[in-house]
Amino acid sequence: MLYAFTSPEVFCSTPVGRYILGWYISLEDICCLSAAYTYTLPQSWRIANVHARLEPAQREYPRLSRNIRIPRLLDDLWPQLWVIDTRLMEIQQLMLQLKALNQPALKLEIAIQLEEQLAGFAKEITAFSRSKHVVEVFTSSGRAISTFSNHAHCCPPFPYIDFVTDCPQAGFLRYVIYGILAYVHELLQPFVNSILNRPSSPYNQRPVPYVIELCRTFAGLEASFVSSPDFLFPCFPGLVSAAMTVPPELRVWVWCKLRHLESTGRFKFDGVKKTIAELWQMPEILEADWSWTDQEKDDAAATLLEHEKEEHEGMMNAKIDEGDEEDSELEDLTNVRGMFGLTGRDTTFRRQVESHEQGTEIRFHERGSQTGSLA
Repeated sequence: MLYAFTSPEVFCSTPVGRYILGWYISLEDICCLSAAYTYTLPQSWRIANVHARLEPAQREYPRLSRNIRIPRLLDDLWPQLWVIDTRLMEIQQLMLQLKALNQPALKLEIAIQLEEQLAGFAKEITAFSRSKHVVEVFTSSGRAISTFSNHAHCCPPFPYIDFVTDCPQAGFLRYVIYGILAYVHELLQPFVNSILNRPSSPYNQRPVPYVIELCRTFAGLEASFVSSPDFLFPCFPGLVSAAMTVPPELRVWVWCKLRHLESTGRFKFDGVKKTIAELWQMPEILEADWSWTDQEKDDAAATLLEHEKEEHEGMMNAKIDEGDEEDSELEDLTNVRGMFGLTGRDTTFRRQVESHEQGTEIRFHERGSQTGSLA
């Protein structure tokens, strides 16, 4: 319809046209980036949306009070991000081609091309996140708002400080930016590095802070929109992506947030539940009746077990210094998973997941004797 009856410049010449276009592009981006599809509306429409805002912005920004200026800046920043993220969709298409290739030479050629594109995109999105107007809308209120009382029955307390912006809606822009950065640095780049047989690229930064900032922003959004949880629905894909790279101290919190959003009936992440559980080596989270309060008991048991392990290792090291051979049981003890105290994690996990898929009740009878005695 847009192709047949109008042009990008004409459609973006009115506020109503820009609003409708923004509504369409935001939906297109969620679908395309989540499922690795390319955009259907030509790039010229996104660029026209940005250009149409330049002249009014230069004329009106100086006269706006702060309570009006921030929402107006935010309204003009989203179209700029929509222009940038089309490059990410193109990178995703190349990534799909790379995964499907069997010819080593061609695969290497595309991997080199992907590395260059990822470097350029990461540089561009980082520069956008540090631009003057973006920094202005991300001004933190400095208020630490806790939502634990609203989610004590379903979620553990957040282990970091929530990031709450002066303009709550600005949190969504921050959430998307850090979600994209985490996705690029921790999911896409490592895959390309594996093809190129290199540990990391020169421009790589440590990805964990991006994921932490993503979670801090979500916690702030949850606090800001506690009376309107429907506003958080667009955050669901970002949390699924974060689950793949989140540090251990945030795993249970992220899982509970995903289950909380799933309980609304609008989202399902069954396709990645098993992957997340295997990646975290936490098969217990697949149980329907699993609760984060059960996890606290496991953590307490694991802490005590870890303490006993350290004492045991100290004694064994002393014996080695005296010329004694190392106890054969020490190898099993050092293989205990530190956080949850499960032994035999690989074979145990496979048996537990298979049992879960068959609809049978999952039990953890195969824990080590030390952990079992602590339960």
